[in-house]
Amino acid sequence: MNKTRITHYPVEDVDFEKNSILNRNLFQIVLNIGAPLLAVQLISILLVSYTNDIYSKYFGKLVFLITGVVNAALSLFQGAYGSVSSATWIRSAGTYAQEEQSYANKVAVNSLYSVTLMVFLCILILLFGKNSLFRMMGIPQEIYREAGMYYYTQMLLMPFGGINNMLNIIITARGSRSMVFMENLMHVSVQATAAVVFIVVLRLGLWGFLLGSIPVAFLHICIQIRLLQKCGFFVGLKKESFKPEWRRIFGNVKYGCLMYLQMILCCMSEMAISAQSNRYLDMDAIATVSVLLPVTGPLNICSTLCSVFVPQNYGAGRTIRLRRFVSGSIRFAAMYGIGCVCFYVCAGKWYFSTLFKDPVMIALGREYWFWYGLSCLPLAMICAIRFFFDSVGMAKVSMLSGIGELLGRLVCAFWLIPSFGYIGRFVAPLFGWGLGGTLMIVMYFVLQKSVYQRCDENAEKLKNRKAVAL
Repeated sequence: MNKTRITHYPVEDVDFEKNSILNRNLFQIVLNIGAPLLAVQLISILLVSYTNDIYSKYFGKLVFLITGVVNAALSLFQGAYGSVSSATWIRSAGTYAQEEQSYANKVAVNSLYSVTLMVFLCILILLFGKNSLFRMMGIPQEIYREAGMYYYTQMLLMPFGGINNMLNIIITARGSRSMVFMENLMHVSVQATAAVVFIVVLRLGLWGFLLGSIPVAFLHICIQIRLLQKCGFFVGLKKESFKPEWRRIFGNVKYGCLMYLQMILCCMSEMAISAQSNRYLDMDAIATVSVLLPVTGPLNICSTLCSVFVPQNYGAGRTIRLRRFVSGSIRFAAMYGIGCVCFYVCAGKWYFSTLFKDPVMIALGREYWFWYGLSCLPLAMICAIRFFFDSVGMAKVSMLSGIGELLGRLVCAFWLIPSFGYIGRFVAPLFGWGLGGTLMIVMYFVLQKSVYQRCDENAEKLKNRKAVAL
């Protein structure tokens, strides 16, 4: 058990009384951040459905095949800079709540340096490792050229994606309710906007699919910076604001990598699943698993709220608020997870029939969504609990989730897929998330008492420091 606290800034320097995250009513915080995020997630379901319709109309199964065979490898690296983005917030949460805006700006600039450093490390590995990755993934020769084009254009998108992620976290945590809604709506609209503009309107075909997201993501970054300026960030920057603080930069990368270890286990297992699917399954089954509606997206709200709420309240010793938040988050995740199970189990045949006329694709889609739906409940527990451990400095515990997912998916990759074909691929989420979610539930019940005890200790330390100061 990792007993290290997240204390990356002097506690006595933070004006806790002015920090709304520590004092505002819990319902108000959820309403301010969770409500707009929930609305955005529901809208994103419609956006993804519309984007899938565009891809199906203009490209048939081709786009779903390309993403199906390549995305597992790309997500291994996208997760790296995504984890560093999260780490920059967790390690700097208290700084953004202070009144010292100039220092907060400097911290934000160094966060950008941290994410950019990780992005370019990922690009270098992808650039020189392409042939090895494609051989390992068993990319089908029939779509080898198109898969390569998609691979390289996704590399070009990575710097924009990394910066988008980092700025999105700050705006979500520090913006007004309307700003949070507008920013996250733009965040989930990039792919749909690119599809409409570059495929439907400009009719650029496959190149529109490959390159359209880049200018849209760049425009999104410009808007994000403007929104942050309204919050007081990136205003009045001076020359010294851009001076790198290498200790902070490498600290961000180090903690991001620790968080990434749990994700890399999931990505590696998904790569194994994808590689085995490319070897043993036909094109229809490979394309099927690329078709999903993000109805589980609202579960990510638990993780987002956790990253905003937990680090500061834990550091300030607000144990009662912490208990209420975590228990409420778990209850919400459980109820919503059950709803996701019902949707996927019942809606598969209907949705796939709107995209494809091939009865084989429709039948495969119905069966895939059935098994995927059953995995939504353990996924809900992962979303509610894993980031809680991350946010209290126990990333080694949350890593057990990734270990569970790895073991469950490897069983599917190296036994069930070769032995039972597409069924082995379809049950992979259930096996992976099922074991990972079970481990998170067990560890929460085992460790919750010690976490809250340390939170009480943080409150006592803060009280003593204030007494000394007086």
